[in-house]
Amino acid sequence: ANWLQQDAEAASQWINTLPTGSARDGAVSQLIALEGKNNLPVAFNWAASISNSTVQNSQLDTVTQQWAKRDAAAASNAVQSANLTDAQRARLLNVIQKAISP
Repeated sequence: ANWLQQDAEAASQWINTLPTGSARDGAVSQLIALEGKNNLPVAFNWAASISNSTVQNSQLDTVTQQWAKRDAAAASNAVQSANLTDAQRARLLNVIQKAISP
């Protein structure tokens, strides 16, 4: 985790070399936890790349909610254009709606 904090770019490149699976998903989740708030569009793309659907949905929900509070239009555009299932898209649009509702 320390390495991720010190050099997120190098960590990202290393994660890209990992085979699909739980080790990669865990590394992506760590990267999102440490760097996600700094770059929500990148965090969203990383979350969408997670192979385990339960972990992916949890990370997508968290990142989308944070992003919606900062820029709901950008979050909505990302959800609309991302390679997601219709169910994921509908759920994330609902997450955005809830995040921006008073």
